[in-house]
Amino acid sequence: MVEDNELGLTWVALHENDDIKDYEEGHEVAVWVDGGIDTSSPAFTQALNIEIINSKQ
Repeated sequence: MVEDNELGLTWVALHENDDIKDYEEGHEVAVWVDGGIDTSSPAFTQALNIEIINSKQ
């Protein structure tokens, strides 16, 4: 789950080569998406790439 100031909460499905263990609550990340963002509540998208910008604060 990713929180964005403009979009709110978005459920991001990881890329098939990614591992959930690489990410922790509090990480600041940049997410590239594969396709669009489903506007359900919460929104949903498929990650193409996720980059950790800052570790936990």
